[in-house]
Amino acid sequence: MKQDYFTVYELADHFGVNTKTIYRRLWAKAIPAYKVGKVWRIAKKDIKWLRS
Repeated sequence: MKQDYFTVYELADHFGVNTKTIYRRLWAKAIPAYKVGKVWRIAKKDIKWLRS
């Protein structure tokens, strides 16, 4: 089954940045995400705008 969400670590690896960069963007609400327990989930459909 295909995953529809990235974790912070997967997203950082995908874009080649540090996880701190992703966390800063999450706290600034620059990346739409959901927190499930202690883990952030970023929907793959919501990061399409980051690629351009």
